[in-house]
Order: sequence, then structure tokens, then C-alpha cells
Amino acid sequence: MVKEKLKKPVVTVISAVYNEAGIIEDFIKKCYNEIAKKIPCQILIAEDGSTDGTKEILHRLKKKYKLRLLQDKKRKGFYQAMTDVLKVPKTPLIFYIDADQNEP
Repeated sequence: MVKEKLKKPVVTVISAVYNEAGIIEDFIKKCYNEIAKKIPCQILIAEDGSTDGTKEILHRLKKKYKLRLLQDKKRKGFYQAMTDVLKVPKTPLIFYIDADQNEP
């Protein structure tokens, strides 16, 4: 059996999330199915101190979807979470998507 060579990610899909327990699992599945299955990418989630179970859901999904999580115990706010997460990607392209698709 020939092992398929792993492709290096060309894009990092990022999202900053806070208290998204009701939608986060569907959001991650959509990112994986619509993007990660089609192009080599890394999914990077900046979890911003959620208190509703979002953290626990992300940890459960981390291995299944090969997520990279950037977390802090305290809430930083959207601006600081995005500032921090944008320093992480090493890919030539970065794609931002809202988990709830309602916020900036």
C-alpha cells in the first residue's frame, strides 16, 4: 500500500468564537466538509473565554477535525482575539469566517 503524501496547508481558515455552544459543532463540520475536504488547509479557532460549553465541544472535536485551538481563560474581546489569532498562521493565505455569520 502506498501512503498518500500529506499536502502542506495553503490556507488557514480562522474564526474567533465566544459562547457558540449551540452552533459550534455544525460550524466546524461545515468548515471541514466545505473547505478542508477540498483544499489543504488548517482550521484555527480562537476561543475567547466562553462560559457556555463551547470550550468543551471544541476539545471534543479537536482530534476528529484536526482543529488548532487558540485559547485563553479570560475573555479578551473580539479585537484582541483576532489580533492574537492573526499572528499564528504560517500559510500564504488566510480566510476568516464568522461562526454565527452575524458579527463583524
